[in-house]
Amino acid sequence: MKHLFSFLFGILILMTLSSCQDFSPRNPQVSSNNPTSASLEAFDLSAENWQTMKGEGITLSVPETYRGGNPVRDLTNIETALTDLDQNYETRLQPIKQNLEQTALLAFDARSFTADALTNVNVVQQSLNQQTSLENYLATTVKQLQATHQIEEETIITHNQSSLGRIVANVTTQEGVSLKQLFYLQPQGETVWITTYTTPSSEFQGRLPNFEQSIASLDIQS
Repeated sequence: MKHLFSFLFGILILMTLSSCQDFSPRNPQVSSNNPTSASLEAFDLSAENWQTMKGEGITLSVPETYRGGNPVRDLTNIETALTDLDQNYETRLQPIKQNLEQTALLAFDARSFTADALTNVNVVQQSLNQQTSLENYLATTVKQLQATHQIEEETIITHNQSSLGRIVANVTTQEGVSLKQLFYLQPQGETVWITTYTTPSSEFQGRLPNFEQSIASLDIQS
């Protein structure tokens, strides 16, 4: 059941970041829009400038408006970035602090388009029985996610001669915010890497090309 823990922990991360109450950007370099009028349509997401973040054993490219990194190494910087958005977040990262060894990377978009939610990505890793096929792993994960999510899509895709499981699912926070998640499952040897992109449901289609460009950049060091 370790992979179930990974997904529940990934969901916990998104709930943590989606429960803060005031995400108005205070850094003018992050967003030039007033938080009450900011909208996804105001940005040309196809023309994003990108940065490469280094996680624990991985690198991942994300738009330059994202903040985050390796929670083991960069937790102070992550805390500072969140504090700049919400002074009352203090208890939000506690579950992450208690499970740092599970998280290779955590990042969030400092731009705010939807109240009570931050678009974010996290990468967790878990041990994998090499006798377990990706097809079976995907099917089992989908079955377990159905307890909390509405599954919209499940498939296996090929990228750079590697097979990845892909899941699109909807979930609603306790605050009533509708979120959509894009999961990628990438086995490598005795490890499976689980990358989860989370965004408000209303923003998903606009952000999907960025998520797909980002996952294509995932580099796992042997």
